[in-house]
Amino acid sequence: MSKTDKQLSPKQQKFVDAYIELGNATEAAKRAGYKCRSYSAYGAVGSENLKKLKDFIDVRLGEIKSKRTADLTEVMEFLTSVLRGEVTETVFNPVTGLKEDIHANVKSRVDAARELLKRYPRQLDKEEQIARIKKLASEADKLDTSNDTDDVIIVDDWSEVGEDAEGET
Repeated sequence: MSKTDKQLSPKQQKFVDAYIELGNATEAAKRAGYKCRSYSAYGAVGSENLKKLKDFIDVRLGEIKSKRTADLTEVMEFLTSVLRGEVTETVFNPVTGLKEDIHANVKSRVDAARELLKRYPRQLDKEEQIARIKKLASEADKLDTSNDTDDVIIVDDWSEVGEDAEGET
């Protein structure tokens, strides 16, 4: 129960929980125990509760997310522990008939390594970086020199070109 729940009535707490589960204010009002004569009345109660309890719903959603969702650090630590073979898994051994704790197999460890490497940019050695820069610079120079031979004239108005251009067409 969160700190904000202390400010809510039991019905309101049930509504918040039901709304988060169902995503439907009308059904959440019914499940929370509100007494209405028609389905549209449940809709009105649900709509009113959504307006009043939006902040409580947002707080509860934040609590659920923070408790149940792994953050980047947790994922990276888990992948690293799999890579290092620190994670064990309980499996049933059909030969002995007993449960055994086994470490991650090589395939799982390689997969964890690949996943970790995806999250880090490849570190190029200094010589490779210099070679790439030189190659890009020479390609840029070639493009600059090849464009110097062609003259491009942009004409906005044919009257500015003069009579010579009119005679050539």
